Amino acid sequence: MSLVDDILTNQNTSRVLCIAIATEAQKSDSEIDTLELGQKFNRIVRSLDRKAFADECRSLARLGPARYLEQAGRLLGKQ
Repeated sequence: MSLVDDILTNQNTSRVLCIAIATEAQKSDSEIDTLELGQKFNRIVRSLDRKAFADECRSLARLGPARYLEQAGRLLGKQ
């Protein structure tokens, strides 16, 4: 299996996405409809900011996993 296959089958990938959704819901004080969320999963993934994702991938490649995780953790902590 490739790294991408490992990521897509890793339960933590879904957990991280749900953490992001929960964070945004908390900011807007919105309720989460899990049935609706499950049905719209593909649309949510497709609508992610591709430029931001590509920028993060470049940052990961430039910094390496350990330094990237440190930097990302600091940036997430500021929000």
